[in-house]
Amino acid sequence: MVEWSRTTSADQLLHKRYNDASASVDMLKRMIKEREARKLRIDHLQVLLRDAEAKKEAARAALDKAGVKDLHSRN
Repeated sequence: MVEWSRTTSADQLLHKRYNDASASVDMLKRMIKEREARKLRIDHLQVLLRDAEAKKEAARAALDKAGVKDLHSRN
């Protein structure tokens, strides 16, 4: 596991932000799929998923704005 510190570069922090958002999206999608299979309510998870996807898009836009072309992160 990578330890994030003050010596972490701005690009690395942007990657971390993107990775965290991407992991949240993936987790919520898995949770929704599992709950759908068990016929449980998912409306609250769908709201969280929309928020997580917006954060992921914002993080990706920040990477693009910073000129990061080579992603060393989750896609």
